[in-house]
Amino acid sequence: MRRRSSSWVLSTVLWLAYLSADSVAIFVLGHLTVRSSSSEVEHRLMSLWAPFMLVHLGGQDTITAFSRQDNELWTRHLLSLVSQMVLALYVMAKGVSWNDGRLTAAMALIFLSGCFKYAGRTYCLYGASPAKLSSDAQPKLSLKLNNLQ
Repeated sequence: MRRRSSSWVLSTVLWLAYLSADSVAIFVLGHLTVRSSSSEVEHRLMSLWAPFMLVHLGGQDTITAFSRQDNELWTRHLLSLVSQMVLALYVMAKGVSWNDGRLTAAMALIFLSGCFKYAGRTYCLYGASPAKLSSDAQPKLSLKLNNLQ
């Protein structure tokens, strides 16, 4: 829709939504960390939200970057992946009741799914970065040039 429309309002709204999606999930994980360390936590299911935030940080399957320049920021996403995984593990460890095996299994499966999805997004950004694309294309181009000569 962004490519077919020339509306600057639509582009601005989509750009702001793209930029705020990661910030909202990181804020929620930070809030869960603060709430899980306090003794006021009434609901043990609150820690179930931490793996869901990792799934959210993985983003949609149809878009990894809003523009080509975003692909150059894959190292920032890698750092964010590691820090958010550690934060989600901390929230899960503090808030889970290890006596309930079904809840623990569900949290572990959602956590693994979120880790794979977020790592996949980071890998896609890495694979589409200009440095990676040029390093992959250079041997193929030199081989074709040798064949043409």
